[in-house]
Amino acid sequence: MLNVVRTFMTRSKSMGLLCCLLLVLGFVFSKKKPSVDPKVAEILTSMIQDILEGDANRSARDFYGTPGDKTVILIDGHELSGEPVKWPPGFVPSVPGYTFLFGRQEYRHHESENRRLSIRLERCVIDTPDKPESEKHILLDKSPIRVEIENGGGSKNGAVMGGHTTFYSFFWKDGRWVAVQEGFFS
Repeated sequence: MLNVVRTFMTRSKSMGLLCCLLLVLGFVFSKKKPSVDPKVAEILTSMIQDILEGDANRSARDFYGTPGDKTVILIDGHELSGEPVKWPPGFVPSVPGYTFLFGRQEYRHHESENRRLSIRLERCVIDTPDKPESEKHILLDKSPIRVEIENGGGSKNGAVMGGHTTFYSFFWKDGRWVAVQEGFFS
């Protein structure tokens, strides 16, 4: 390929520059982006969709976010042991009508901004083999997924503190992975 570029460069400077540009662009766009395990992506998306659209979390959504706001912040958290828990690199939830931002934003708790719903990932143990039925619906430190629903925005429409801790498990149903809320506390 390099010989082809050299040939064009000697014949025509503009053609050579065009080829170099195409090579650079090809290199940039061929860089491998982080891929997310499809099982993990499907489970996390199912959980996020349940948080955003399920009846069980309606009061938490309205309290910590602003009703009608379709932008959600996904925040990295930490395990009870203090170990960091991060959203998978390259993961982008696919929930129609919603926009997702990652990490704390510069408008965090500004008085001029409304509350914005955030979901902080506190535990995510999905890569383990399926558990026996007797171990599936366990809360607290044994729950495979734990998130904190909180305000990641401002206080223009009322300041709120704290969070709503929610526990999820997951299972295979009708050809797809589904996250199921097992419980919560505020």
